[in-house]
Amino acid sequence: METRSILMAFRQGALVFAALWQCVVVFAAFVTLGRDGLMLAVAVALVGVIALLARAGRHLDPLISTGMAGTGLWAYLASGDMDSALVFAACWQINFATCLGMILLLRPYGVPLTAAFSVTLVAILAFTLPEWGMETFFSILATQLSIIIAVRLGVSRLVVIASEADAIESRKSAALRRIRLVERVSKELAEESRMLHDTAINTLGAIADGSADIASHRYIQEQCRRDVTMLRALRTRTARAIPGGLEEVFHHPGFTIRRSGAADDEIAHCNRLIPASTISAVVYVVREAVKNSAKHSGADHALIQVRTSAAQLTVDISDSGQGFDPRMHTDGRGIAESIIGRARDNGFHAAVDSRPGVGTLVAVTVPLDQTGTGSGHAEVSDCVKDATWTSTVHLYERSSELWAIGVTAVGVILTAAGGTNNHMALFPMIALMASACLVYHFAPGFRLHRLAGLVLAIISAAVFVLSAAAIEFGSDGAFHWQALAPTGPFVLLLVVTPRQSMRGLAAALWTLTALATAFVGLSYSATAAQIVLVAWAVGIGFCALWATLQQLLATIGREAAKSEREAHEALLHAEVEEATQKSNQRWMDAGLESAIRLLDEIGRLARDPASQLTRQVCGIEERYLRQLIQISPNLVNLSRALPATLARARNLGVSFFLQLGDVDIRDEETAQSIASYILGLLEELNPGDELRVSLFPVGDALQLTLAGESVRSPSPDLPFTKATNAQLGAVNLVEMTFT
Repeated sequence: METRSILMAFRQGALVFAALWQCVVVFAAFVTLGRDGLMLAVAVALVGVIALLARAGRHLDPLISTGMAGTGLWAYLASGDMDSALVFAACWQINFATCLGMILLLRPYGVPLTAAFSVTLVAILAFTLPEWGMETFFSILATQLSIIIAVRLGVSRLVVIASEADAIESRKSAALRRIRLVERVSKELAEESRMLHDTAINTLGAIADGSADIASHRYIQEQCRRDVTMLRALRTRTARAIPGGLEEVFHHPGFTIRRSGAADDEIAHCNRLIPASTISAVVYVVREAVKNSAKHSGADHALIQVRTSAAQLTVDISDSGQGFDPRMHTDGRGIAESIIGRARDNGFHAAVDSRPGVGTLVAVTVPLDQTGTGSGHAEVSDCVKDATWTSTVHLYERSSELWAIGVTAVGVILTAAGGTNNHMALFPMIALMASACLVYHFAPGFRLHRLAGLVLAIISAAVFVLSAAAIEFGSDGAFHWQALAPTGPFVLLLVVTPRQSMRGLAAALWTLTALATAFVGLSYSATAAQIVLVAWAVGIGFCALWATLQQLLATIGREAAKSEREAHEALLHAEVEEATQKSNQRWMDAGLESAIRLLDEIGRLARDPASQLTRQVCGIEERYLRQLIQISPNLVNLSRALPATLARARNLGVSFFLQLGDVDIRDEETAQSIASYILGLLEELNPGDELRVSLFPVGDALQLTLAGESVRSPSPDLPFTKATNAQLGAVNLVEMTFT
């Protein structure tokens, strides 16, 4: 994504700059040749049009560099005057053609092909204009080869940086997707466990302990039928009934509810401000609170008070029953999971306050979405939120620094190759450029200083004046003018100064400096002044391109990030669906058939819920289901694999005790291997035998401990790192460590 973004931004920016540069060449053609330059100007303008059209696709790419080089050669031959503005513009036309060719042709053969093209071009010039001297042509060739090397190394380095960023982002994305996959699957499993607790387990428990006698048999039968529907939906992965609105917090057949607070229209308004999933969770929290009140409080009714404000909805469920001491309350599944845990997982708050002899208050607080986008829609994934494109900023900073270093290095090479150096001006010019690079790289605090932009603006203007002085302000060896030298410190300025006002001030300073320099050049000749202005256009135009590149990187980067997020979400959704289908096996393996059959018989009046036998069977079934939901849904892999062991132990009549910590096995295959090993042990036991299994973290590993009379040594196929076997009287003890 990073690589694609930066290459696309470079391409788009380079094509725009190429098109705009043709305007400078057209200007130079007319001021040098007059009407005789019309055909050349038309050809140059056509190249600019092709560059703009090439932004839509790559099929025109070969025409652009070829056209720029061809018109540059034409300009050389049409002028014939090495000191003319047209030849100076043609020199940069060919330089930019080489640079653009390297950007558009990022292939292994790009360097030799572009180098061969440059050598051919210089050979044509040397053959047709021998009076210019071989030193001139060697200088042109040195410039061309320097550009090829600099662009190749710079772009290659940026591609490496971008590729590394791609790899990091890919790993981060995969890790984030795994985390969110576990979170979503855990949340789904937790809600299913809560549903099982709030329906079938509560119903079975109420029948078993006789508290269901407070309701009519008709209500018990209706509740059993609803529970059967829920259990079958859980096993077959069909949709569960979702409450239609907040009004359902008052619907509790079999127990008296007194209502106070907000009217129906206020509650209906809240339905439009709360996501459907949150409404469902609120209704289930209230139902669980009322069930607890009916089952444990001894009160004959519960009070539900609903209050609304601009920011939140509050639902208070209270009774004046016997209450309890929360510090002494040990059976907290209904409170901890069905009330507090459900609220936490769905983005609102629930608190339980109770004292013996005073009663119980459950306070539910739900934030309201005043944008009105919450109603009835699926919950928006937290992954879709737009994020800052920070990686692109880093790439832009690195590319700017590399450019500043590269243009400084090219200046050194061209100076060493014998470039015109009147007044020895190139030495302080290079020193200023190198100082800007060194301070930027080794003094990060400089970038944050409020005067950093002003300092770099002054350096850019000074470098322009020194580069002009080196060729006697356009009158001596203009062919060798290092017109891109000021762009080094200026692109660093664009990094440290995001404010448009400071950038505008720096550009104005450079422009005023160029006008003053052109006035000095005018004292030599009008052509010298024209060359100064063309050199200014080269530098300031390139910096405008660089600023545009910054915007393009941000825009393209955000679009790429959005596409990546969409792809990430689609992949995450598919993985969640696959994982959810796998989690369905948890309930298929859990042995819910006996609970379904028992509740169905009560719902059809085939069993009397008041009989002692029915109550006894319901108690057994309730204890089994409670043991089943004790397997934490946060243990995604173990919660899929181990329910089958509980069901098999019950069918075999084995006393099976399973204890798990809060750390999951890292992969599904290992979890299934452990479950298969335990199932194999269970098959060897007789009814009434006992098997104890625990799996807890020990340091950075997980330790599986099995104790029983018939526990055998583990198979080497199990992916454990360490295993021990001990005999404690009649009990075999096996311990295995998993990393």
